[in-house]
This record gives sequence, structure tokens and C-alpha cells, in this order.
Amino acid sequence: MTGQNPRSADPDLADRFPGWEIERGTDGLLHAWLVGTDPPLVVSGQGEASLRDQIRDVALRGLQ
Repeated sequence: MTGQNPRSADPDLADRFPGWEIERGTDGLLHAWLVGTDPPLVVSGQGEASLRDQIRDVALRGLQ
């Protein structure tokens, strides 16, 4: 797919987590960062389920 970022995660995955940017790193992990946070709030996981759990933990903590 010419013109796409080869590190970008599945677009459907990004749609499930509005407000988060998601990429697959060169390390093979999925990395997500919450748009608009400073310093950046970043989580990562080995797969979709792990990433979802990390994002859910952030939401439950209330960005503390």
C-alpha cells in the first residue's frame, strides 16, 4: 500500500480507541499515546487485548 506509514496499526484498531494514536513499533509492540497530553501519555502492549487493557487502566485512573 503505497503512501501509508508501514508502522501504522490497523485503522480499525485506532477507531476503537478514539483520542488515541496507535502505531506498531519496530519492537513489534503496539504503542498508543493520548492525543493532547503533555508530557505525552504513552502505553504499549504486545497485542490488541493488552493495549486495550492499558488504555482502560488509564481511563480508570482518570489520567492521574
